[in-house]
Amino acid sequence: MSPPRDFSIEMAAERIVDARTRDYFREAYNSYSNGNYRSAVVMLWSVVVCDVLFKLDELRSLHSDKTAEAILTEIEDQQKKNPKSPEWELSLLEKVRDRTSLIDLTEFGNLAFLQQHRHLSAHPVLTTGYTLFSPTREAVRAHIRSALEGLLTKPSVMTKKVFNAFVEDLEHIQNVLVDDVGLRKYLESKYFPHMLPHVEDSIFRSLWRLVFKVADASCEKNRDINFRALRILLGRRAQEIATGIQAEREYYSSIASSGTPMEKIFELLGEYPQLYSLLTDAARVLIQGYARQNDNQAISAWFISGSVGGHVSVFLERAKSGALNVGRASHSRLVSIAAVEGFREQAIEVGVHLYVKSKNFDVADERFSGLVEPYLDVIAADQLLICLQGIEVNNQTYWRGRAKIDHGLLNDACVRVWGSAFNPAQYPHFASSL
Repeated sequence: MSPPRDFSIEMAAERIVDARTRDYFREAYNSYSNGNYRSAVVMLWSVVVCDVLFKLDELRSLHSDKTAEAILTEIEDQQKKNPKSPEWELSLLEKVRDRTSLIDLTEFGNLAFLQQHRHLSAHPVLTTGYTLFSPTREAVRAHIRSALEGLLTKPSVMTKKVFNAFVEDLEHIQNVLVDDVGLRKYLESKYFPHMLPHVEDSIFRSLWRLVFKVADASCEKNRDINFRALRILLGRRAQEIATGIQAEREYYSSIASSGTPMEKIFELLGEYPQLYSLLTDAARVLIQGYARQNDNQAISAWFISGSVGGHVSVFLERAKSGALNVGRASHSRLVSIAAVEGFREQAIEVGVHLYVKSKNFDVADERFSGLVEPYLDVIAADQLLICLQGIEVNNQTYWRGRAKIDHGLLNDACVRVWGSAFNPAQYPHFASSL
């Protein structure tokens, strides 16, 4: 693992959001670079105050944000009452700290310390011989870093209540960022560098309710993009979030009993099965009940069975008896899960049994292309034999129009496995379909 890189003021300055702030900051940084540390501190405080005002004004003008509007109105009134007093500057930061998510207590403390150094640098200290305070290079650099990381590089949206801004933004970009790679890059660039862990936890907690509980029209419209964001958040800090779920089991176990919310929770638990045991018995009963009624969800929900091998065996028996009906995507998830634990052949066999149990031509067409053909390059001899024997006793497989093409592919797989020893004439119905 490579050692952490030193903080770079220049690189951080490139990420300053507002162009005006970036220009003002350049002046403060030039003073610092030239050794004019008092001037740098005085200017840096002005940059901080201006940047907060810019962010609030942007939210008021572009997003009609009521909190931003109220803060600006209060500060303007405070200035009018005492136009010569600079007290409104710290008051501005206090209001932002208390009523928005832009800065937390630690960041506010750092900025308040900058303000103290600003006053000492700008005014003679009467008790020390009428001298001006002289901040050290190290102290000024620390102030610059605190200002950049705690405020200047954060987007204005962080001054809103973060969750509301976050989901509004997701709704706007859901048709643009249609894959998770792009969405992850977007969130990592715009939000995650500016969020403390407890903020991420809060967003995850609220998204959980929107995705898995609420079923109104707005949530349904945005469920997929919200779910994708939730998965990305979980992937960043899975262990910490799991601990939070365990601590609030009742909250996280309050889920819808059907519909797309339940479909999404199956999808999540398929990727993070460890979360299933963290839910209450009531939630697990709902999940189990839904699984009994939905083969396509249940077939990949091995977390209910407790082991992948046992789960695959259950569905293999159901496929053999003809009491199973799943599509390509669901079967593919089962094969992927089973392959990790060494049960790929058995999972592929599930698809083979489903094909040879097909009750009509259309189902047989669909099942061969979705459940058998994708695995012909890796299918084992035992599964090929089951397929050939099953075809012989089901005319819905060998009389259908696509059998000539499909069984030609199957024949190629047999030759790959058995070579010249394979004689299709041993299976007359199969041979006649070629």
